[in-house]
Amino acid sequence: NLDTVIFDTFKEFKMSEILNSLNINGAFFEFLNDKLKHYEKNQKSKLESLEKVLQSLKNQDANILNSFKENLEKIEKLKQLEMGLLNAD
Repeated sequence: NLDTVIFDTFKEFKMSEILNSLNINGAFFEFLNDKLKHYEKNQKSKLESLEKVLQSLKNQDANILNSFKENLEKIEKLKQLEMGLLNAD
């Protein structure tokens, strides 16, 4: 009988072992997925931290540049004052 042959063939597959193996594999992939999510979260956090540091450095550079320009202007005014004082004699 064809039904009996099919049923006996499926018995040979040892479905419980296959299901157990699939369950183990599923748990393993779930574990890997959790680890990957954790790694991704850490990387995003590190990237945000680096971006904040870079922004801070840019702001400091802008402040230094402005201070430098202001100092150059002050030096120029002092030179003009010096020339004025030298010519006043």
